[in-house]
Amino acid sequence: MKAPHLPARPKFVLRSFGALALTLIYLSRAFAPMAAQTIVWNNAGGTTDFNTATNWTGNTPPGTTSFAKFSGAAVVESSAKN
Repeated sequence: MKAPHLPARPKFVLRSFGALALTLIYLSRAFAPMAAQTIVWNNAGGTTDFNTATNWTGNTPPGTTSFAKFSGAAVVESSAKN
């Protein structure tokens, strides 16, 4: 008596592994933290107000996850109170 023919499993395993790998890559990218932006002070707004959008490149003041960059600044004074 001849043994029944079994389907080839390697293709199924490779396809399953590939799908799992792609899913894990997608999920790791989807939940990765956003990279912080560097916002550069250009003083184009004519004021020294930190919150004036036109004083920053892109007309956007830095947010809580951004880096503020002051090129060539001699003195940087914060008016924030702790």
